[in-house]
Amino acid sequence: MKRTILLLALVLCVVLSACTFNSREDEALDSLGHAHEQVIEHLSDGEFQTLLTQTHPEDELLRYLHFVFQPTAGHRETLANFNTVFPIEVLRDMGEGRLYTMHQADNGGILYAFFASTPDGITQAAWLQHTAFVMKSLAINDFAGIPIGSSFEAVEAIDPVVTHFKQNALMWEEQGFAVNGFISRHLLTDGLLVFTFHRDGEIFAVSDMQFHPNFTIAGEIIFDYSILPQDFPQ
Repeated sequence: MKRTILLLALVLCVVLSACTFNSREDEALDSLGHAHEQVIEHLSDGEFQTLLTQTHPEDELLRYLHFVFQPTAGHRETLANFNTVFPIEVLRDMGEGRLYTMHQADNGGILYAFFASTPDGITQAAWLQHTAFVMKSLAINDFAGIPIGSSFEAVEAIDPVVTHFKQNALMWEEQGFAVNGFISRHLLTDGLLVFTFHRDGEIFAVSDMQFHPNFTIAGEIIFDYSILPQDFPQ
């Protein structure tokens, strides 16, 4: 009789534990769903100048400038997670699972954070793929006077965003890594421009430049930097 009572008590404990676990799991899913719904509320094609009400310190936004999604990485930055770091006020749906958000820096620059979702809708699993930081609207013609061999300063005079890529490279050098150059990405109104800078002593000069009029770079996955024409800084 005692063994029967003990067995029933054990079964009851297992059932109660399972119910508690399922309840907590349901609460977590509900919380995730609510956080996702809060982000989706900002899906709009309205003018970003009226939708963006917050500004962020430039150095905080630039922490994401060099973010590139690695398919083999365990962690994925979702829309809901990103919203806790930089509240999302503008969310654009470019179709086929492509999304991006916009975040205003206190100096006027804009961080664009590009996310990937499933082609048939914006899901909770939409994750951050890459970013771009734009300080002013430029086109490829603005770089017509920049041939191979041009100095870093010549590019900086046209688009100061290149400074942040150099600073990132020098940061790695301060941590003991050898820095022989760096790559900068410039989101233009008519494509994506990528510079490779080679280092000679303390001098950095352009050793290669690639223009991508379709706004895409092919790697392990396709990185698409295209945005709506009206979303460039004025």
